[in-house]
Amino acid sequence: MCWVCWTKLASTVLIPVVIGFATVLIYCKQLAINNKLLATDTKQLATDTKQLKLQYYDRRYKLYDSAREFLSIIIEHYANPPEIEKALKEYWRSCVRPSIFLFKPETGVSKYLEELAREVEKHRAKMDEILPEENGKSFKGASITKWAETEMTKLQEIFKPFLLIED
Repeated sequence: MCWVCWTKLASTVLIPVVIGFATVLIYCKQLAINNKLLATDTKQLATDTKQLKLQYYDRRYKLYDSAREFLSIIIEHYANPPEIEKALKEYWRSCVRPSIFLFKPETGVSKYLEELAREVEKHRAKMDEILPEENGKSFKGASITKWAETEMTKLQEIFKPFLLIED
């Protein structure tokens, strides 16, 4: 065969085959790179999701702790209206207002936290009542302390589903 025939054969058959092979090779390499990036993105997404869950947990626990602290102050300082007033303002600021951003309305958590504050405001008006003596001591505001102790348990039950860490 002549040299011209070989060049025609090469240009019509071999060059498209080589180009096709190179294209398939580039496609395979690009696919491998994309799969690697996808795996990295998936791991990053999983890490970001865990971080978000931990941030929610931290913020929700702070609300729980703030509400628990508020009830503790009510129990300890029931006869000290200025202390109750101070605790009530702090409770609204640190617990009730932020709760609307951390809990969906249908959970009822924000509403419950607000009801705690409203109930303390109602009890404040009755704090001058003196209940009958018990063991030689008279107790002012005993009804609010009993109420607050009961609410401590209820608070834990309401927050429990939101503070369980699941893998």
